Amino acid sequence: MTLICPICHSRNSVEVAILTEAGQAYTRLLLRQPDWLRFSLARYILLFAPAGREMAYDRRLRLVEETLALDADPRRLAAALAETVEGIMAKRQAGDVRPLTKHNYLRQVLKSVAVTDLADRTDLTDRSDLTATGAAPAPRGKRAQGINALERWGNE
Repeated sequence: MTLICPICHSRNSVEVAILTEAGQAYTRLLLRQPDWLRFSLARYILLFAPAGREMAYDRRLRLVEETLALDADPRRLAAALAETVEGIMAKRQAGDVRPLTKHNYLRQVLKSVAVTDLADRTDLTDRSDLTATGAAPAPRGKRAQGINALERWGNE
């Protein structure tokens, strides 16, 4: 069975993602992050993938671990990740399509991101309590059931 990533639209085998140790660890690590960090982190990791090829889960796992270790403040890291993705995507639209090899660009962005800049970022608010309070309806359908099952599995 093939899964299609809602962020990058890449096709991944469920068997590889769930049955390999690296795939399990990568999935669990991503699912443990708040939504606002998970999205930025997944998009950032994709910047390391060569054009036209899928990245191995052991490499994804290593990159996520390295990225999370760069800054202890997850909100600051999420802001820097979002800014990095925007900057690299602008470079790619200008013709520079080389994949990232190191975290140097992110490190430079982290130096420039001030904690005060984060107060106005609406995309960095934790919205995980919306369904618990009834403010937003729970998602329905097979895709939502699969996502919910993966999130429950990641929290085990």
